[in-house]
Amino acid sequence: MNSIRSCIEQQLNEMELLHCCYPSADEFHFDDIEAITDAKQFIDEKRDYLQRNLGFIIKLRLNDINTTIELQFIYPLHYPESPVDIHLRTYLSRECYEKFNESVKSFLNNKTSSQEPYVMEFLSWIQDNQTLFLVSNDTTAKLTNEQIITKKNFTRLWIYSHHIYNIDKRRNIINWAHELHLSGFSMPGKPGIICVEGQESDVDEYWARLRSLTWKKLQIKENESLGDIEDNRLCFNQFQELAFLHDNHTKQDLGQFYQYLQDKQLERIFVFFFMNQQQTNKRLPRPDLRISPSQWSAAQKGGTSSRVAIVATVTAVIGGLSLVFLYPYMNIEQFRSVQKANRAGIHAEDVQPTGLPIWRDPFDRKKSA
Repeated sequence: MNSIRSCIEQQLNEMELLHCCYPSADEFHFDDIEAITDAKQFIDEKRDYLQRNLGFIIKLRLNDINTTIELQFIYPLHYPESPVDIHLRTYLSRECYEKFNESVKSFLNNKTSSQEPYVMEFLSWIQDNQTLFLVSNDTTAKLTNEQIITKKNFTRLWIYSHHIYNIDKRRNIINWAHELHLSGFSMPGKPGIICVEGQESDVDEYWARLRSLTWKKLQIKENESLGDIEDNRLCFNQFQELAFLHDNHTKQDLGQFYQYLQDKQLERIFVFFFMNQQQTNKRLPRPDLRISPSQWSAAQKGGTSSRVAIVATVTAVIGGLSLVFLYPYMNIEQFRSVQKANRAGIHAEDVQPTGLPIWRDPFDRKKSA
């Protein structure tokens, strides 16, 4: 088995090759830019371990069936010796998902002993098997009849999370939406935002699944009842993960997100997620401490007596300290004569307790000096 550093180096080389083949930002973007930096430091032995897996997303155009699919690839640490994690992130029928997952498992089983990266080969295999993403007429008719019978109420749910970074959570958010035939979007980061729309029963099931995960904070910001409407009147035609990133940054560009909502005529929702939060974080207005001219003149008149009292107090304190500390040192002879008169007829040897040194006149030190 190759070392982890050797595997990570192969992963970076393959990602660089794929990025050259799909240079457009609409075709290829990295899942976690910081993970790439960590991986390069790990190869250069500037890091002892890795906390993030490398990953990327590719939008692949299938010309034969006039469709574009979005694929997410997540590398395990020991790829290519371990199978790569592949996820289809395009809104398709349940039949297509089942066929795709079975075909991917079969493809990866044939690569269990591979020592070379094979994502490029997998993309070529997808181009050769575009029929995986076609739905038979019988299935389409069956789905249409079921939808006519079961469609009742539609709803749109706006969900706020303190943050969304975990790759497993992001994968579940997308896969569950596709499984339940919901449209909308998720925007990872801090805060994390999720919007799903579809049949009310499916949206309720989606919310129940999200709540079963561990979150620091997860709440519904807005629940819109859309009534009994057709799919073509919904705001979204598929579920996707949004990435409005600044250049060379991992923070979301809220300006682009607002423009995205505006294009969908949903810009009013922006207030629920950001404007209220900014208003909450604003400081309270400072009280007006300015004094009017009339109050200032009155304060000046009343302040003279206060200044006199303060000066008198300071003078008294200084004078008292001078009497206690300075006056004895300036009048040593006077205090010596007082001490001599007070201790006349007292012999130190007679009054001193046993075991203690005999008392000495403190002024003797001044004599010797």
